[in-house]
Amino acid sequence: PPQRSPKIVGLILTAGLLLLARDARAQWEWSLGSFELLGQEISLELTDTFKYTFHIKDELGAHSSRVLGSNGQPMDVHRLDHQVFNTLDLSVSSGVFRLGARMDLNIFEGLASEKYCPGDPSWCDEEEEGRRYQNTFALERIFLSVSEDAFDVTLGDFYASIGKGMALSAVKMSELGQDNAIRGGKFVLHHGPVEFTLLGGTFNFLDVDEAEGWNAPWAAEPVLAGRLEYRIMDLVGVGAHAVLILRECGEWCNDNGSQFASQTRVDRDLVGGASVDMPDLLDGQLSFYGEVDLQQTIHEDGVLRGPGGEQRDGSDPRYKGIAAYAAASGALFDVNLTLEFKYYNGFRLGAPQAKAQPYEPLYHQPPTLEWIRANVTNNSSVAGTRARLDYSFGELGPVELTAFINYGYFENWDNDGDAPHNVHNPYGGVELDYLEGAGHADFTAGARREYDEHKELVKYQDTFFELNAEQLLVDNHSLKLSALVMLRKEFKDPDTEEWNEVELTLDYRFAPWMGLTFSYERKSDQEGRENYFGGGGGFYVNSGTYVEVWGGQNKPGIKCRNGACRYYPAFSGVKFILVGRI
Repeated sequence: PPQRSPKIVGLILTAGLLLLARDARAQWEWSLGSFELLGQEISLELTDTFKYTFHIKDELGAHSSRVLGSNGQPMDVHRLDHQVFNTLDLSVSSGVFRLGARMDLNIFEGLASEKYCPGDPSWCDEEEEGRRYQNTFALERIFLSVSEDAFDVTLGDFYASIGKGMALSAVKMSELGQDNAIRGGKFVLHHGPVEFTLLGGTFNFLDVDEAEGWNAPWAAEPVLAGRLEYRIMDLVGVGAHAVLILRECGEWCNDNGSQFASQTRVDRDLVGGASVDMPDLLDGQLSFYGEVDLQQTIHEDGVLRGPGGEQRDGSDPRYKGIAAYAAASGALFDVNLTLEFKYYNGFRLGAPQAKAQPYEPLYHQPPTLEWIRANVTNNSSVAGTRARLDYSFGELGPVELTAFINYGYFENWDNDGDAPHNVHNPYGGVELDYLEGAGHADFTAGARREYDEHKELVKYQDTFFELNAEQLLVDNHSLKLSALVMLRKEFKDPDTEEWNEVELTLDYRFAPWMGLTFSYERKSDQEGRENYFGGGGGFYVNSGTYVEVWGGQNKPGIKCRNGACRYYPAFSGVKFILVGRI
């Protein structure tokens, strides 16, 4: 591996410590505010985020530090000594104009040499091939926008979502470390009841995956999209849209959710759809939203293909790719009822499986309708519905109580027409406000069970219990407890693997200046029980300027949000964060 000079890290750490040594309040509350240039009032906002991580190495082969490879086996267990990420966000605005940019500095130091790559030695070459742990400095985002009453124009980088994310979803997902923007141009026209959106450019992912130091290999794939909306008497909105994506499939293109393509090709993904939105019916007592999208993937040689890249006969309805979604909610007295329905058939999601490779690009993200943290492995060919009932009991003495129940049932299938998997997802909970707003608590419990009809066995099963409670003590002192317990089961031919996970966090806050946090995580499986402890604190000058230090351990495992999942390795070390905003 290339040698990395420790002087760079030393200089950055020294600068950070010097900033901390000064009077933080006097240093960071200084504000440029606004000033005039050539008769124009100019506003400046600047935010710098500095993160330093020190990794404590585990012994070679330690269970807590293994990272699963594409074959499900442990791969490398080497850890870094030092890791530095620095992000500088700059925004300058004047009147209807705004100019912004983001610059990232990434430094990796002290890479250990131990490797552990059974069954898949190619993963041991990631660093040497320049895919991981490369020092970089890059202009990640830059944009210029103009906002008028009649139109908005953006040139450069921007986020975009069309419909419910089914037609197009290029967004930032902080919980999973994914950040996908479009670099190009976007034009939005507002004219009475009409709104027209036209955008085009190339996808622009962040260069470095902070979670594991990957240099994201995604190509700058072109995208062109448009949407027209018309609102009738402020009651009904109808819209139509179309999206074209040219996907460059090669070594890093996921063809069918588990294997990489063996040769480079270009796919044309075309999505067209329409929606109807009635958000305020019967004086706000009823609302409805519906959307249908058709997807077609065409190979560069003109062959029509399905969601996995396989050739499909035109008579096979599954080749087309369709996504239909509908939601309705109504309120009557103290009762709220929500109904949602989805039918997706061969509609490509992108990355439903969690892997140790870099996060895979998500261009479409249809709603899952399931528990937000559920590991949804198939949201491409699935049908089902869910219903949620909320009831407010009002004030019961010193307590204000709201309860809800939610039940979802779904069937998913693969492209070969095998017997479907049946998914049952019931859960419910209560919300409490007490002591005249000085305390709040919510509790949720439920389960998700996926049954494979072909093998006549339970494929996945999760039982979960979640509690969040916050209590004001005296003056500005408060405590907050967050707890999550998951009992998990997964069938892996020929055995069934069972394990339990626990996440506990206790936060103390002396608003608005100081905060302390303590965490405990536990993972129990056939290989034994492992406990992970952590803690830290922070000093907050204001909401945008603060210093935080955290040390300890985090358990490995899959983290999911709305159907997208990431595998995170175990962590043991210290994290230091300094955020300054002017």
